[in-house]
Amino acid sequence: MPWKLLLGKAGLLLGLAVGRGPTADPTADPESRGDIAFLNHCAPCHLPDGRGVDGGGPPLADSSWVRGPDSRLIRIVLHGLRGPIDVGDQTYNREMLAFGPILSDEQIADLLTSRRRFGGEAASIFPSGVIEERSQPSS
Repeated sequence: MPWKLLLGKAGLLLGLAVGRGPTADPTADPESRGDIAFLNHCAPCHLPDGRGVDGGGPPLADSSWVRGPDSRLIRIVLHGLRGPIDVGDQTYNREMLAFGPILSDEQIADLLTSRRRFGGEAASIFPSGVIEERSQPSS
């Protein structure tokens, strides 16, 4: 994956801190664009390998939250998440900000398609699925 070649953890965090995260080639495939989006928007809390941060974002790798229903995952990215959740054998009580106001339907679909990096054979998420969830009232 290109993200492994681009940055180590320290370089990623420094680049994001100064607002210089990597940019995706718009002609790249959705999963490659999603990998870059993940680095820019998710890795600061969940780390590039998705293993999470103690006291921070929960792990995404091997998580039923990532392998679960597409609609739930889309809603989390669109609307954020607040309150306690159980991931593995640990409870996390952090707030994840909503990306719906700042990312397009295509960007969110690309971002969530990159979940394959954490194992499993998850299907692609398409902009039409994001459009459908965006049209629903947030709960």
